[in-house]
Amino acid sequence: MLLKTLAYSFGEGIGRGIVKSNNIKGNDLQALKTALDAFLKSIPEYKSMLSQDKLVATSKCTIHKLYKKWCEQGCEALLQGFCSAINEDIHVKRVEKAPESEFCRFEFTL
Repeated sequence: MLLKTLAYSFGEGIGRGIVKSNNIKGNDLQALKTALDAFLKSIPEYKSMLSQDKLVATSKCTIHKLYKKWCEQGCEALLQGFCSAINEDIHVKRVEKAPESEFCRFEFTL
């Protein structure tokens, strides 16, 4: 529980910093996409796609090999905290992860 709380708080702080430093306006999925793209651009094979009602972000997993416990408990919580900097109503769901997959994939809905 502590790791999830720390990850959420860390993500929220990063999100607020990204929003401010990139002068991101809005509270919708497009604003989230812009913020995530700015934050995750250095992650291997990161990409994001926005449809009308869902944002999907995919990347190579770099965390699982380094710190499995963070992957299991922290990644989704960090992204939920990050989203809260844009809009508290954005929901995050991990739909694919290592080691079952080579990629991590998250869906964001509002």
